[in-house]
Amino acid sequence: MQVVFGILLTAVLSRPIPLAQVNPDSPSGGPALDSSEFHFRISGASGAAYVVETSGDLTKWTPVFTNRVSPAGYFDFLDSQASGTAQRFYRAVPSLGPSQSPLDGDLLESFRQDRILVKPKAGVTLSTLGELHALTGAQVLERYPAVGGLQLLHVSEASSVSDLVSIYQHSGLVEYAEPDYKLEALLTPNDFRYTDGSLWGLHNTGQFGGVQGADIKAPEAWDVRTAAGNIIVAVIDTGVRYTHEDLADNMWVNPGEIPGNGIDDDGDGYVDDVHGINAVNNTGDPNDDHGHGTHVSGTIGALGNNSVGVVGVAWKVQIMACKFLDASGNGFISDAVKCMDYARSKGARIVNASWGSTSFESTALRDAIDSLRQAGIIFVAAAGNSREDNGVNPIFPASYDLDNIISVAATTRTDDLAFFSNYGATTVDLGAPGAAIFSCWNGSDSDYKYNDGTSMAAPHVAGTCALLMAQYPNDNYRQIINRVLSGVDHIPSMAGKCVSGGRLNVQKALGGSAPTQTPTVSVAATDGNASEQGPGTGTFTLTRTGDTSSALTVNYTLGGTAVNGTDYQQLGTSVTVPAGASSATVTVTPIDDSEPEGDETVVLTISGNAAYTVGSPGSATITIADNEQPVSSEPVITLTPSDPDASETGPDNGVITFHRTGDTSQAIQVSWTFSGTAVNGVDYQQLPTTSPFPFGLADADLTITPIDDSEAEGDETVTVTLVPGPGYTVGSPGSATITIHDNDGPPPEKPTVTVVAADSDASEQGPDTGSMTISRTGDMSASLTVNYSLGGSAANGIDYQSLPTSVTIPGGAA
Repeated sequence: MQVVFGILLTAVLSRPIPLAQVNPDSPSGGPALDSSEFHFRISGASGAAYVVETSGDLTKWTPVFTNRVSPAGYFDFLDSQASGTAQRFYRAVPSLGPSQSPLDGDLLESFRQDRILVKPKAGVTLSTLGELHALTGAQVLERYPAVGGLQLLHVSEASSVSDLVSIYQHSGLVEYAEPDYKLEALLTPNDFRYTDGSLWGLHNTGQFGGVQGADIKAPEAWDVRTAAGNIIVAVIDTGVRYTHEDLADNMWVNPGEIPGNGIDDDGDGYVDDVHGINAVNNTGDPNDDHGHGTHVSGTIGALGNNSVGVVGVAWKVQIMACKFLDASGNGFISDAVKCMDYARSKGARIVNASWGSTSFESTALRDAIDSLRQAGIIFVAAAGNSREDNGVNPIFPASYDLDNIISVAATTRTDDLAFFSNYGATTVDLGAPGAAIFSCWNGSDSDYKYNDGTSMAAPHVAGTCALLMAQYPNDNYRQIINRVLSGVDHIPSMAGKCVSGGRLNVQKALGGSAPTQTPTVSVAATDGNASEQGPGTGTFTLTRTGDTSSALTVNYTLGGTAVNGTDYQQLGTSVTVPAGASSATVTVTPIDDSEPEGDETVVLTISGNAAYTVGSPGSATITIADNEQPVSSEPVITLTPSDPDASETGPDNGVITFHRTGDTSQAIQVSWTFSGTAVNGVDYQQLPTTSPFPFGLADADLTITPIDDSEAEGDETVTVTLVPGPGYTVGSPGSATITIHDNDGPPPEKPTVTVVAADSDASEQGPDTGSMTISRTGDMSASLTVNYSLGGSAANGIDYQSLPTSVTIPGGAA
């Protein structure tokens, strides 16, 4: 059934306007949906933007669609999700628009107005998500399979980014939706005019007021290794002046591309991407129109021993230019993700990221860096230039909790923490020279410049990682990072300011013995049930593997619905595993209050640290049972397997009954998940994971109908588990299981065939024949054809009479 409603929208839209109230028949079979769709036409002034919202009770409204009124005076809206609802209201309200959006706030210029990023939930098909794209008018610009199927969407100028993000977040189809936030190069302005070419960060003799030795010990390290010619370092930045006299010979060259022929030879979507890509304009020319990326590249790998300019940490290395920051040093997450995906696909081992922002925490950006981690790629990030503690005010990407990230602060020629540099006892890894750094610039092929910033510190570490990867080719990314952090020079200015407590020393990292394999730490809730009654405590146990000869302090965070110090006695943020011990415990002691708050959770998550690797599981949960009777008018939903046995024969259905206690006067949307060994839509007929519980009913059945196949797979199970949602509480039992009995017998056992040389001596004299006997064991009731091949030094049909390549054992014969 399709119903069309036309409503004239006028100034009264300051109040909610119900566009329709739909009352279809309640489904007779319990939680099941029909295929009805509802079509609305919204009229108004041409160009006016409206948000269509839905509600089941006129109190909670969910945005489902945003559009502008066309010159014809209306736009149409099709709701394909309304079928089966007992009652649904609609209203249209003026869109807040980009300038008034609560999401945007002061960040209007901090994200693109024509793009958003969405990551589909596992199991959601492209066609299903495509239906929502069609509804919102969004177009897919890029898909990233290596980042969990992340999609970059182009949205029309008529749409509000905040409204669209809300629509996708409420759709149930995506893990997250977020704006395409702006990022910026972490470069501090420098108006000083420097005339010398001293590279103090590599070799500090005390010049210009410096402290002798306050450097990364590059000359000493170069006695061990100068080159990393087989290592690709992706500089994701403003691009690189790839014709520069100190960089041209160290630029990565795409082996699949023929320079200058105007053809996308390797089929990667970019024409002539010889040295990298430009994600800003989607071309294969990453030339630097700012200078920042060229400066970074010079520190990593300006050509050594060429009698001109400067020298990089690595004299020989492959620099891949991935441009996503524009001429003003600004760019967007979507283009950074594109560059990371390109770098991973082309074999980069290290990414230098001298950029970031404190104004957001993007899940898409984190997922992209995690895809690099899964490929064993190190991500070197600048810690930031705002003189702040990243543990209090994190900057991203440097502050993501991923163990392939090295976060780098800036030090000076006197081994002090640079006045502008961010820091963090557990969030920044080490310091490196980042003040008054002289390197290549983009003004010409012989241009050089001084700059300050953690942007200049990070490439010292990236170049070091390249040398280490060349020196220790069998090390994984964690072992390389451990070499960097265990080889620092411990200096007073970095004590308590970073994880390692020191400044980069390339010589120690290169020349030191292989660092001891760091222990792996995991956590489990060895007593996962706590209670206010008593109180009954819960226990987390943190366990380490590997060396136990010394004490190990493990950092963690506490989350969940329970509040530290309010719902349970105050806990710290670390625990020490004693020397000689492999584990330590953290005890959660509930505080018995008089507030009916329901059961609450405490989630302990291990924080990353250079002293250990976070294993699996890295987090665990304790549930605190409340001992006050909750005051709630919400109905309680439980599950019972009213017919727990199903069978492929018939087929014979199984039934799970949804039971509601309490108020039954309203329809409520109930959600659940399927698990077990049987697969939804494969082993039993496809079922949804959400449906309205019809009003007036206390019980509704979900029928499991087996699919009779011919595969012998044994008995299988279907487990339905309730998911908490608005309007109801999940009771106990909250799950139920159906067993599907198989009706296919196991396949007959295959016979085993062997061969022996029954007469292994043959001769041309006579001739005297030889014979091979092929035998079988097992079922001999039918004939069996056995295939074979003939080899050896004698040739079939030349040295002996021609033989076929198979023989048949008659039925009844062995």
